[in-house]
Amino acid sequence: MREYSEKAIRQKQIPRLVLAAPHSGSGKTMITMGLLAAFQKRGIKLASYKCGPDYIDPMFHSRVLGLPTRNLDTYFTDADTTRMLFAQGQTEETQLSLIEGVMGYYDGAGLATQTGSTYELANVLETPVVLIIDAAGMSLSAVAVLKGFLEYRESDRIAGVLFNRMSKQVYEAIRPEVEALGIRACGYVPRLSDMELPSRHLGLVAPGELSNLRTYTEKLAERIEETVDLDALLALAQNAQELTWKPVTLPKLSRALNVSVAKDEAFCFLYEDNLKYLREIGAKVQFFSPLHESKLPDGTEVLLLTGGYPELYAEKLSANTDMRQSIRAALENGIYVLAECGGFLYLTEQLEDM
Repeated sequence: MREYSEKAIRQKQIPRLVLAAPHSGSGKTMITMGLLAAFQKRGIKLASYKCGPDYIDPMFHSRVLGLPTRNLDTYFTDADTTRMLFAQGQTEETQLSLIEGVMGYYDGAGLATQTGSTYELANVLETPVVLIIDAAGMSLSAVAVLKGFLEYRESDRIAGVLFNRMSKQVYEAIRPEVEALGIRACGYVPRLSDMELPSRHLGLVAPGELSNLRTYTEKLAERIEETVDLDALLALAQNAQELTWKPVTLPKLSRALNVSVAKDEAFCFLYEDNLKYLREIGAKVQFFSPLHESKLPDGTEVLLLTGGYPELYAEKLSANTDMRQSIRAALENGIYVLAECGGFLYLTEQLEDM
């Protein structure tokens, strides 16, 4: 299905950082959003990425930057393909790329594997790592956590540290201990109880549900600027070595296929590179809304019912009988369909709401 191009190996200098943490809930997404907004205020052209199979965090990145955010997942793509996808997310103007990690730094696709982990991605992309340590209830013990991560693997790539939920007094007291480990102390974020993002069963709520997201982001950037050393982070990113990869040649469809993709408030879980892939192999991608429209786009040959939160909109989806009948008729006529997560729930006879 995939062949390496005969073109020469590509090489590019891309300033970049991975933002990792010891565990989920450390504040990675909030701090990543704040950093994106703070660097953007400085006029720096950015690209952002999310490690692993996560839909919601990239949506927050995209809302901050006004640009698509891509996923990078070494469980699904080999090293060359991962590097190529990363490089394709850049433009000639990009000055800094931030990659938000997933779960804990070494946590992968299984309980005892690093496959698909932030650690594996950092090594594949040969990227400096800034460890975000949730230091609530700690002072000097936060340094012990850092030291443990530095010693656990030889090629840890950890070059800097940011402390979340830490006071200025504690940060200044432990900073010499951090620097004695040969690590760049890049600042701290105080406890921001009023800035915590709301969550539900699949993670954070979708950004479209937050009416004050722009104000929130601006305020968060101001807080980040006060206590985080942006210059230190930029210096670490600019120290990343050149990245090399082999371009990949994709197969082409024998003819163009009309692919209709569900996209609205209820169905919003999409990977940017999957859509790009479909277009590159010759598919015609068009979006439709099961919530707001009455029928599938004309000529639909492939139906992609994406994930999301249909249980939050169950009454309205159920009431849109014209769309449901349109989809049922298309399925009975034998069109191809991929329904995942919430898209699959939409095809069932019943579902439970919240």
